[in-house]
Amino acid sequence: MINVLLAHYKVCDDVYDNGNGRFKRLVIARGFKKAKKALPKIDSIIVKRYAELTELEKKGVESVDMVADPFAKMLSEISDEVFLEYKTENTYKLFYEIGKWIYVADALDDYDKDIKKKNYNVFAVAYKAANAKELIASHGEEIDFIFGNIFSEIDENLSKIKFYFNKDLVFNILKRGIRASYADIIKRMING
Repeated sequence: MINVLLAHYKVCDDVYDNGNGRFKRLVIARGFKKAKKALPKIDSIIVKRYAELTELEKKGVESVDMVADPFAKMLSEISDEVFLEYKTENTYKLFYEIGKWIYVADALDDYDKDIKKKNYNVFAVAYKAANAKELIASHGEEIDFIFGNIFSEIDENLSKIKFYFNKDLVFNILKRGIRASYADIIKRMING
């Protein structure tokens, strides 16, 4: 149900950005109503954080950390609602970094598309490169630094969490999978 809520607001964001997604929004409308009714607290977290994110994007904020913050907080706050008595400071911080990674990886992956459609993209605003290939050529070290910090924070918090099941799967995804995904994004950007 959380995925339905997130999908609905993502589609609403797409409609706001470029008018695309109206049909998708219609398709998930019924599921969204059920999810919103079943998870009102999580829905309010998503609404609040998307509003903050939209405001920062409207202002054209150049700081990657600042713009990624609402999405990162959204995932942290949702994790607290899901984990309940199992939540810790480290689960909160872990999901903050995962949320940050999702936001910045998506922005990086959509760079050329956002430039073409004139959509907000934090990397485009911050670095003003004409295309993805130029962005990596001129600011690749800075981007590696941003992602390196995220990976380091994920590793640190992951090591402090007690797992009751699926530890190997989670570690594989968070220690290998997201790094491989980042490497694939960079490779596609360089190769065009």
